[in-house]
Amino acid sequence: MLFEWHKAIMLRDKFIQEGQWRSGIKPMQVISGTLGKEKVHFEALPSVSVPQEIKQFIQWFNATNPKNKNGISNPVIRAVLAHIYFETIHPFEDGNGRVGLIITEKVLSQNLRHPCIA
Repeated sequence: MLFEWHKAIMLRDKFIQEGQWRSGIKPMQVISGTLGKEKVHFEALPSVSVPQEIKQFIQWFNATNPKNKNGISNPVIRAVLAHIYFETIHPFEDGNGRVGLIITEKVLSQNLRHPCIA
């Protein structure tokens, strides 16, 4: 499902591998600033770690479903945790924030038992 969401939001960006985990050897960094004066705000795990980390994320996501005995019943807390967890993995070259928002909507809709409407 994550790959399908990623493909849908990237709209055929020719510079991004849609629906695939990032695979480069360079560190994935969130930066700001002008060339030569960049500030690194976050550096994600190496690309080689992404498949295993996503597998653990999906296991956590499913285990915390409010329908489960030990699920997280507060949808806002679960949504925040899911978003932070996913963003920390930063599995795609681009579009992680947008996919993270989709995950947040999914969490909220699981509690409401219908899609969220903005």
